[in-house]
Amino acid sequence: MIYRVEMTYPNGNIEEIEEEFYSSDEAIDYGKRLLGQVGYNAQFHKGGNAVQPFFVVLLRDKEGSKIVYDSRNK
Repeated sequence: MIYRVEMTYPNGNIEEIEEEFYSSDEAIDYGKRLLGQVGYNAQFHKGGNAVQPFFVVLLRDKEGSKIVYDSRNK
């Protein structure tokens, strides 16, 4: 099974990160680091209809994908 991180940025754009992880813990740690960077950078680009950035971890297998972690649910 492969885990992927999908990031939602303050401007509403959604990006699935290309890096693949072989454990959910690795993907979550990566997402948390990325979220910290995005939050820091967002301070310099305030304005517009900003949304709170967040990420989800997707579990990918032969049958498709499902969300196994959502940073909004702490």
